Amino acid sequence: MKSDFPYAVIDLNGKVLFSSISEYKKGSLVDFNDFMEYDNNTSLKQPGLIKYTSSLIVSHAQVGTVTFLIPKERILSSSLCLTTFINLIPIVLSLIIIIVLIILTYIFSKKDILTPLSALHESCRRILKGDFSYEIQYDYDTEIIFILAEE
Repeated sequence: MKSDFPYAVIDLNGKVLFSSISEYKKGSLVDFNDFMEYDNNTSLKQPGLIKYTSSLIVSHAQVGTVTFLIPKERILSSSLCLTTFINLIPIVLSLIIIIVLIILTYIFSKKDILTPLSALHESCRRILKGDFSYEIQYDYDTEIIFILAEE
């Protein structure tokens, strides 16, 4: 069995089957309480390492236990940055989509609604002053212009 980290495999009777951890010799018997101790005790004995223990399951049955000694920097530094980055992706994408929608809404409303209404307002203001020579410029017939033309 090949691993980037030191490991030990213990069967259900406490016999060491494979080990690359110096304190667990192949063929020796170990106390499961010592073997499955959690990280606080391991951190005191071997600072900088995290002890990860898991059941070894083959064909839906537990046949033993495996423990890995993993350097803290391999877990904490990369996973914290990666987790932060992955958590920010949906937020950033949502903000980009919202900003694009706001810009498109503004462009549409300015071109098709606000500019014709502004021209109509200017025309009405000039008519009130008695200037009937002002013409509204438009690219296509819109409902507002069409309704005014019928009246």
